[in-house]
This record gives sequence, C-alpha cells and structure tokens, in this order.
Amino acid sequence: MQNNSGKLSIREKVGYGVGDTASNLFFQVFILFLLYFYTDVFGISAAAAGTMFLVTRINLFNFSFKHSIEEMKELTGGKVTLLGNIPPRDVLKEGTPEEVKEAVLKTVEGLDNTSRLILSSGGGMPQAVTTENINAFIEAAKTCSVFHSDKTQC
Repeated sequence: MQNNSGKLSIREKVGYGVGDTASNLFFQVFILFLLYFYTDVFGISAAAAGTMFLVTRINLFNFSFKHSIEEMKELTGGKVTLLGNIPPRDVLKEGTPEEVKEAVLKTVEGLDNTSRLILSSGGGMPQAVTTENINAFIEAAKTCSVFHSDKTQC
C-alpha cells in the first residue's frame, strides 16, 4: 500500500525502528569484539581500550572489497575509520593461508598511514572460513598494524 501524503505509516515507522535496532545490536557486538581484539590480540590493557572508546568517537564505514582503501580515504577525507577490504569469498574462504596473507599485505601496501583502518573481509565474513586462514589474516594484520614497530614486511 503506497501512501502519497508524504507521511510514514505506522508499518513503515515500525519497520525503520526494527531495522535501526538490528543495526545498533550489530554495532554493539562489533564493539565488544573490538574490545577483545585490542586487549587479547594487541595486548593493551582493558582500561586503556575502554578509555580509548570513551575519548575517541568511532565513526566507522564498512565498504566493499571492490573499492581500494586509498579511494575510500580520499572520499571520506581521512576522517572516518574504514573497515574492510579483503575479498571474503575468493580469498578468505577459498584461498590458502599464503594467499590470505598476501591479500592483507597488498591491501595496506603503499599506505603511508594505517591509522583509521580496521582490516576485515569486505562485506562480511563468509561461513566455513578455515582456522588457518583466520590465523594468517591476524598474523598479517599484526605485521602491518600501527602498533608494530617494524613495517619492512608490509
């Protein structure tokens, strides 16, 4: 049923509300994972990670792997944290650990600054990704993180 009066129907309002609620739940789960990642993977204290979340306002954009990080940094003016950019199916799910590592390193290759970047599979994690590929992804990401002092392997 189309409403031409310009006002939203109750059904549309409920639909938008439910969609927004689902989006916020996803974001909260992501923040919890990010807290785990900072404390257990990078080894910073929970207090430091919590303070970082409190002080910094996270403005996050999850984009497709079909766009380069350089392109997204230019479009956002470097003011938005970018989430992406490893091809989820072709590399992360179906590739070898070496191909995953190569894709991660290629993604950050040439970037003079990896701040405001959270490496992820562009568009989401597919089902049945092997533990070996996930570990290869994490190890390559650690190598090129802003917290890693030796960038010669990136």
